[in-house]
Amino acid sequence: MDEEEEEGELEKDEYVVQKLTDICYGGIDRKSCIYFKVQWKGYGPEEDTWEPIENLSDCPLKIKEFVQEGHMRKVLPLPGDVDVLCGGPPCQGISGLNRFRNRDDPLNDDKNRQLVTFMNIVSYLRPKFVLMENVVDILQFAEGYLGRYALSRLVAMNYQSRLGIMLAGCYGLPQFRMRTFLWGALTTMVLPKHPLPTHNVVIRGGAPNAFTQSVVAYDEIQNPTLKNALVLEDAISDLPKACIYLTSICHIFHISSYICYAGW
Repeated sequence: MDEEEEEGELEKDEYVVQKLTDICYGGIDRKSCIYFKVQWKGYGPEEDTWEPIENLSDCPLKIKEFVQEGHMRKVLPLPGDVDVLCGGPPCQGISGLNRFRNRDDPLNDDKNRQLVTFMNIVSYLRPKFVLMENVVDILQFAEGYLGRYALSRLVAMNYQSRLGIMLAGCYGLPQFRMRTFLWGALTTMVLPKHPLPTHNVVIRGGAPNAFTQSVVAYDEIQNPTLKNALVLEDAISDLPKACIYLTSICHIFHISSYICYAGW
């Protein structure tokens, strides 16, 4: 109950809400609903708990205070307040490593439903720019159903859209790692381009046949000078040698400067 509504002696197993301090949606072993982190009157912060919104039906004043404070501190943005919304909905329901993917109805998987939630947030907040990342299987699984869904949602909301497939190795990382990136921009904004490669890469596979034109690369007539591809040796060759009889828990590691990302 709200602190303001407290009257007389509390019944057994009845507690008073001092303040709501945080908010989230769902979680491991939780219902798919809004949760508030509750600070209880007469208890320390170590006793704070996450409670589903349905358990706080007697605390409308505390919820109102939380929302008002969130708006005042810009913690809870309002439509039109957001410049860029970035996200990467879970890939477990899409990845080819998942043998139990729901091919017949992909959006009936709770993990894949997060894509719907992401687009609903875009619809509500109307950010100037949207950037979504996911595995390339989003363009292959179930004939690219989820990738097409994401793109169609942006277009239906009158966003300019650009789909790109990028390789991590093309940007100075010692791995191939192909990923899908989807840009969205309001019609009043300039739709960003995907950055062109800076490095060569060791090829490990190809893009889906229907989306080969979406791979971010130079035109065939261009002949750019790219840096050499990085491999695993470039990433770990300066690590200290591991000795079989090493007894210390910690080992001093001097960061090498010959690779730019070593100091990141």
